[in-house]
Amino acid sequence: MLAYDNAYSEFTFGDYVAPSIFEVADIKKDAVIEFHSLSKTFCMTGDRIGFAVGHADAVRGLGKAKENIDSGVPVYIQKTAEIALRSYRDSRKPKEVQAVADEYSKRADALVSALNAIGLRANKPKGTFYVWVNIKHTRMGCMEFAKKAIVEGVAITPGTAFGEYGHGYMRFAVTQPTDRIKEAVERLGKIVSG
Repeated sequence: MLAYDNAYSEFTFGDYVAPSIFEVADIKKDAVIEFHSLSKTFCMTGDRIGFAVGHADAVRGLGKAKENIDSGVPVYIQKTAEIALRSYRDSRKPKEVQAVADEYSKRADALVSALNAIGLRANKPKGTFYVWVNIKHTRMGCMEFAKKAIVEGVAITPGTAFGEYGHGYMRFAVTQPTDRIKEAVERLGKIVSG
């Protein structure tokens, strides 16, 4: 069984549409389940609600496991999620979701521009509220860079937190307003130039 986390699928920039695992031509569709998160898409983070799609047997199996783990999502959260999902009228994102994606896009633009200005190599992603940055040329490891960033009052995630292939990278979030992002990067400039 392949479990595909597509929680950030609605936070894409421009005309880019995040693919579903079910778009992979030769995937064995009865052995796949795809997860989505209203917690992310509709900024319902504390409500912890999402949904899964897939072959009926896979979804049924998930339901059996879930019913033995907890007692379910409170009804008021389910009703809120229903209203959120009904805001989809066609293939376009609802205006509320699009507004959040547009804001993340602006923040990502600001972050990437500021990071490149201080000498870090950054490219804007096609979506999500994260920007991955290669720091190998700084000759610092991820943990060293993260520790120095903390001293400057900036919290960023070392790529190694995501496994061995994250070595030499940092993951930045664009969840703060643009002015705070620019201030954070200015502080990081001391580390890069330093």
